[in-house]
Amino acid sequence: MPGETSLLKLKYAEEKDERSSYPTAVDEPRAKSLEEYILAAKLVEHGASFTAKVGELALATGSGTTVTLPAASLNATVGVFAAGGITKVKTVSGAKIYGDFTAGVETIELTTNQHVLLRANGTNWFVVGGEPKREQVYGARTERALGSTIAAPSTTRPTFVIVDVQLTPSTVSGSAVTFYVNGTAVAEVFQQLTASGVDSNVRPSASFIVPPGQTWEAAATAGTAESLHSSYLTL
Repeated sequence: MPGETSLLKLKYAEEKDERSSYPTAVDEPRAKSLEEYILAAKLVEHGASFTAKVGELALATGSGTTVTLPAASLNATVGVFAAGGITKVKTVSGAKIYGDFTAGVETIELTTNQHVLLRANGTNWFVVGGEPKREQVYGARTERALGSTIAAPSTTRPTFVIVDVQLTPSTVSGSAVTFYVNGTAVAEVFQQLTASGVDSNVRPSASFIVPPGQTWEAAATAGTAESLHSSYLTL
């Protein structure tokens, strides 16, 4: 008989299945592929907000539609295709949605022509096909501590970081701040004034990407740094 994954209870064929001779009638002669689940789903068109049914591939043709998922019963499969515009997909009874770029949320959003295939394990929903819309909005410019490890901006997605730092330049040695990602130096800002320089301080900027789950740090490596600010854009 097919094997079964521990988390989603998805059945899969094992090597021994290919060499077995099944009787004339069996309950599960083989495991279904993901493609077969999709092809077997009933395509149903909806022009307004609705509650999807298990085994349905819902075609949301309206704009601003909200699709409510059914209860997350074991092995329930639901597909949603956003044909008409922005479509929200939400759960009931506190169920969460998990995926590559979705970590335990109750609502995801699809943009035009995006789609998602969801399968439940009896408690929550898991994205097994497609992908929800990625929210890409700059976070507020925030002051950070110099010389301290800064927590990972995101545990699931890479993050673009733009920083600016106030330096007090020196005509002798200059001032520099080096930026580290997970302990590796990735960028540096430096300023040195001539003896006739008139600026008392400057604020150069730098940018870099922090991979999922990794930390970053800014450390003064020469001269004096007064303050550090950064803003995040989750990719």
